[in-house]
Amino acid sequence: MEKVNGPSGPIIDQQKIPIPKIEVSARARLEIELIRTNDFTLDGQKFRLFITSKGCEGFTYGAGFDVARSDDLIVTLPQTSEFSLLELHLDPFTAYYLQSGRLDFVFDPALNVDGFVVKNTNQTSFYGKFWTKDDTKVPPLINEEKE
Repeated sequence: MEKVNGPSGPIIDQQKIPIPKIEVSARARLEIELIRTNDFTLDGQKFRLFITSKGCEGFTYGAGFDVARSDDLIVTLPQTSEFSLLELHLDPFTAYYLQSGRLDFVFDPALNVDGFVVKNTNQTSFYGKFWTKDDTKVPPLINEEKE
């Protein structure tokens, strides 16, 4: 078997990645709806969670609006009496490592801090160079029979 490569390397098999369980605070949902309602430049864009970097303490995450991609995994939060339906888009790499998380919005003028905060509730599994020690912590790749 040969690993299939895309333009930037091996392709993750999103069919083998469970849909993440992401808890979203009321404050984050409210902020997403306010932004979506008031910023016409975001028409057609989706709300995305993504990995921004990796350090000794694990991954750091970001959140914001972006275009949908064909390989996105989508976490759907149902409509409630307070909020409309919300879809969170994750690329397969992020979805694999962010299987359990929380999205919040922080606004603290005293500390000059505001923005979305993504917490991986399983972050301790990904400290240091975990992939060199445990092959089960590497995303599943698409394999193809070589003719």
